[in-house]
Amino acid sequence: MSAATQADDAAQGFVAATRYDRAMRFAAPVPILRMFDLDRAKEFYVGFLGFQVDWEHRFEPVAPVYMQVSRGECRIHLSEHHGDGTPGTAIRVEMPDEGELESYQKALLASGYKYYRP
Repeated sequence: MSAATQADDAAQGFVAATRYDRAMRFAAPVPILRMFDLDRAKEFYVGFLGFQVDWEHRFEPVAPVYMQVSRGECRIHLSEHHGDGTPGTAIRVEMPDEGELESYQKALLASGYKYYRP
């Protein structure tokens, strides 16, 4: 089989798979953000932003933590593992009601959290 025939077969397979995949349903992605201090991360996400810790995982007691926090339908994974996430990454979280966003921003400001003043 020639290289051109192999490439054509691969392309046809990709097209067929793409047609099949269009019927698949996807959920919203869950971002993985890097954290460097577990207590500080909990202070920020739980204490300041009002998220809850859904679960924490370590492979052993001294291993880095991988955890999920959520607030409503917004889920974020936080990781102490080297290579997970990138410091300085930005994510966009949709809020359908602009009035709720303004109320949330005012509540964050009123909290007096010393490390962040939106």
